[in-house]
Amino acid sequence: MKESKASHDHSDELVKNVALRLRLNDGPSAMGSASKKPTKPASTKTPVKSETPRPTGLTRLAQHSAGTTALARLRDLSSSAVLVLFTPLMVPSGFTGRDRAVAKTSQIRSKKLDTDPFEMLGIALSKQHPRVRHVPYVPTVGFTETHHVFAMKADALLVVAAQPDSLGKGSGAESSTPKDAYLALQADFITQVSEALKEADRHENVPMVALRFGEDALPLETVTYKDIWAGETYTKESVQQITQLLFGSNRRADEKE
Repeated sequence: MKESKASHDHSDELVKNVALRLRLNDGPSAMGSASKKPTKPASTKTPVKSETPRPTGLTRLAQHSAGTTALARLRDLSSSAVLVLFTPLMVPSGFTGRDRAVAKTSQIRSKKLDTDPFEMLGIALSKQHPRVRHVPYVPTVGFTETHHVFAMKADALLVVAAQPDSLGKGSGAESSTPKDAYLALQADFITQVSEALKEADRHENVPMVALRFGEDALPLETVTYKDIWAGETYTKESVQQITQLLFGSNRRADEKE
């Protein structure tokens, strides 16, 4: 069903508010004025699993020139470069912690947003790079003007997709959207980010990496970015592993000038 304009504007404002609360650096807000970027309707087609054998290690690296250089360019970012992290507004499979019960309580909307499970990933990244902008997205809403503004200001982009912890419980999109369709919505968001960079002629200058937590079944088309499978569940251990892969185990933000 098509979203009404009022509903879309409300969701866009919600994403803006959450982005401000979860911003991990102490610099000025990364948001500025920009022309409205039309959003493309997200596909709800059920993803088809690839015939390619399942990866046995931490990652399955995309075989294309843009992807093979993305990690090297990410590790070579200067300390003044802006690293934007887009994460889905949801509780991912495998997430545990003292705020888990609050995060899954749909009745307490504000606390659910304040305890975003992906803040753990954002904090881990901020220990490796000093300027991280953590911005959530709502899979059922898709790529909004807010995300377009952040993408245009980014020097590097990390976009996360994850399998939901549960479907059919509580309220919200998770309860009414089948799991496969929900994964497809996240895949569409990743594609829209990549297309926005390409349309702005920034895809060759801004390294983009897609991180996937959950079953290795997202229908991604890795043309201008690297696709990394980060593990079956989103846990403290998988976050540590993916952070080491992205930046190298010995990398420190203050090593870059």
